[in-house]
Amino acid sequence: MEEIFPFFDMAELRLTALIGGAAFVFVFALYLVGRIISRRRHDSIIPLLFAIAGFLALVAIISVILDTQPTLPATIVEKREVTSTEPDGTWQHDFRVVTQFTVPGASQPRTEDLSAEEGLYDSLTAGDAIEVRFWDAGGWFEFTRLASRSTFSILRQSGVLIFSLLIAGVLLFGLLVAQKTGDKTNGILAGGVLIVLGVFAWQMGSISLQLLPLGGPQATAVATIRDINLYTEIRSSENDDDETVLIQPFELVEVTFVPEDWRDPVVALDRIDAESLPLEIGGTVPVVYRTDLPRQIRIQDGSRTYAWKNPLYTLATWAIIIGVLFFLWRRRRRRSPQAKQNEA
Repeated sequence: MEEIFPFFDMAELRLTALIGGAAFVFVFALYLVGRIISRRRHDSIIPLLFAIAGFLALVAIISVILDTQPTLPATIVEKREVTSTEPDGTWQHDFRVVTQFTVPGASQPRTEDLSAEEGLYDSLTAGDAIEVRFWDAGGWFEFTRLASRSTFSILRQSGVLIFSLLIAGVLLFGLLVAQKTGDKTNGILAGGVLIVLGVFAWQMGSISLQLLPLGGPQATAVATIRDINLYTEIRSSENDDDETVLIQPFELVEVTFVPEDWRDPVVALDRIDAESLPLEIGGTVPVVYRTDLPRQIRIQDGSRTYAWKNPLYTLATWAIIIGVLFFLWRRRRRRSPQAKQNEA
């Protein structure tokens, strides 16, 4: 029984319960405020939005508190570069460093697996000294991060700041259109057109990045093939049952190599047309890489027609949607009271 319910210090347990209870009361209080504001509309989503905002505020508060904690000396025990692939053939890197440090008052050192930014990860090796921030919030809740990482840097790296600014821009644009035309529907249509145009531009930019050569300083290397995944169809997510059959199948190739003047190998991925090169796991392939960003590579002699062939249907669909939304927007503007007044 003690293995399932280990003994906890009662003072820490009470503090943990107090913190958890205060967090619940804070979120619930905001929910009640939202209910009061929208008391005449029983189907309003304002209470839910208030509760979500309260939860996000708590996360931000915890993160900011962690930023203010004193730094502790730590040692790098191990580095781990992990890549994860998605059902649509995209990928992302996760850079992890296993650190060991001692909390003041503790008799044994702690070992924590922490996320690191790419530049810092590449500059470290096992045995290097580094600093971490640690916060014990009541015994049960413990938070640790590298001292070089802050709340702002995490938000910037994850794209939350850019996404938030884009959403705010769309809302502001829609509001201005609604005020200028005197019709909220025009604002909604204008915001919809802006979103669709943004997605269309993002897809075109993605295609260009895959077809254009690498920018910046470059070098070549012979990389070892770690894995090959053939994509003949893609899905938007793991839970999506709808599969899109590709016009041009492609291979997602994962390789590893040591860049020039580097101590440790890096893991990189690239996509090429299926069967455009004879590849096998454990074999080698020549690659071109950016010396300042060595995980950006191009497998030499591999064709990339998949980049423009596969999105043809999607791009045509988006172009039709943009045309329909723009037509509806123009039609609404012509029928607005202000437009009729100007015509008179």
